[in-house]
Amino acid sequence: LITTIARERIKSAFGFQFPKDFFDFYEFIDKHKYTVDILFALNMTLGSVFDVFEFDMKEEKDLKTLLEPSRFYNDPPEFVTVLMGDVDGLHWGYFFDKPSVEQPFVVNYYHSDTYEMSVCGQTLFEALRIRLEFFYLDTLELLEEDNDEEDIEIYNAELEKYALIRELLLPYTDNVTEIGDDYLDADAEIIRDEAVAKTRNHLGIIAREIEYKKISQITAKQSKKTIEGIIKETKEAIKEGFPATALQTGQNLWINSDFREETYELLNIAYTELKRPILIKLMLIAKEIREFYDAKDAKKK
Repeated sequence: LITTIARERIKSAFGFQFPKDFFDFYEFIDKHKYTVDILFALNMTLGSVFDVFEFDMKEEKDLKTLLEPSRFYNDPPEFVTVLMGDVDGLHWGYFFDKPSVEQPFVVNYYHSDTYEMSVCGQTLFEALRIRLEFFYLDTLELLEEDNDEEDIEIYNAELEKYALIRELLLPYTDNVTEIGDDYLDADAEIIRDEAVAKTRNHLGIIAREIEYKKISQITAKQSKKTIEGIIKETKEAIKEGFPATALQTGQNLWINSDFREETYELLNIAYTELKRPILIKLMLIAKEIREFYDAKDAKKK
């Protein structure tokens, strides 16, 4: 019953349905909570979008209310946080290039570090498995370096816990039995082959080749004048019928505070022309949240 309610709430708030693994993941975590606290073991917490599973929700939450508690300042419109880590703003999200049309990727990045995202698969289970194998390797290393008997006992208990979680995850991760580096090496091939052009966040853009024209690229160290020239190039490409070029430039400008309005303008054009209206809605929410934090910081100064 609660999953049915959650599906209705997601559809009502977002205007499209989340992938099946979102609902399966919550059921999986809830089902095994008395056996092992999986998320606690891996220093992870659920993002606020999982509030749709609250059985006794007093009133329906709109899109902004669902997103805001777990949304980070630099998250692009396509990024919807689903899981959060414990250090440096590490968090995982569905990256919805084409909501309701294509399955999203699960990606993560450290908000306090370089703005570079990594693909963790196409399901939350795959992302969880990668996290598990990293924890497993870290614990093995600690076990090899520490001679304290009490610590060794703790590490062995953790390894047993990871083995249990891995066993529970097997049916959801193609029953791949390799562990540690062997699993991570096999998983390292996850890439976005559909991307027609690169972006600063390392994910690239998804669009048809006929919708994209290659122009100069925005990088981290460029003068305002250079960037203004690239924006001009982008607008010319838009006039020529290449909206995906606007998507690329907008994505590359996303964390550049000197060109906020230009960024929103280009992305609005891209999302409109590429027929991705829900991303306009998500962008406006991101903009509103950013402006709230900007005003808050300004008061402190």
